Amino acid sequence: MLLRLRDVFFKLEAGELCEGWIYFRERTNPSLDTECFLVSGADLDSDGDIPSKARLAGYLVEGLDTEAIKDCLLCAKQLGQKQNASTELESFIYYWRFDAFLPYSGAPEPPPPEVAILNAERQFYESLGQENLANPCRNQSCHRGAIQYSVFCKVHHFENIRKKTCPFTD
Repeated sequence: MLLRLRDVFFKLEAGELCEGWIYFRERTNPSLDTECFLVSGADLDSDGDIPSKARLAGYLVEGLDTEAIKDCLLCAKQLGQKQNASTELESFIYYWRFDAFLPYSGAPEPPPPEVAILNAERQFYESLGQENLANPCRNQSCHRGAIQYSVFCKVHHFENIRKKTCPFTD
């Protein structure tokens, strides 16, 4: 079924659309007027590939399933602003591109996963607090002080907990 994205949103909110997946012609960010092809659940191919109906119509870019779109619409509604079509579209695109819900309208792209992981590791490392030189680190080759509630310095405590080499030394 060929629909504009705006109609998908409207029909989903009204409960007038069957479950399924939408597909696009291009990978570019859609607008509310972008045409998409809805493949109902009954017509989805079991092999996980682009359904033949969408493929034959020239819609080769997988969008989202209708349940995820409903969640995006709910997310837009819960942002605490007056819900409007542009916020719904922003929520849809954010989820489609980043597999994450829009944290707030106008939110920047989330960092790549490797940067997010490094940021989380840095935050953990910093949370370990100050080292006390009066209590030496238990690691035999280390000349740093242990942190509070540990027998290790920040670096060795990090490695003991995370089971990997600590990328920080400061």
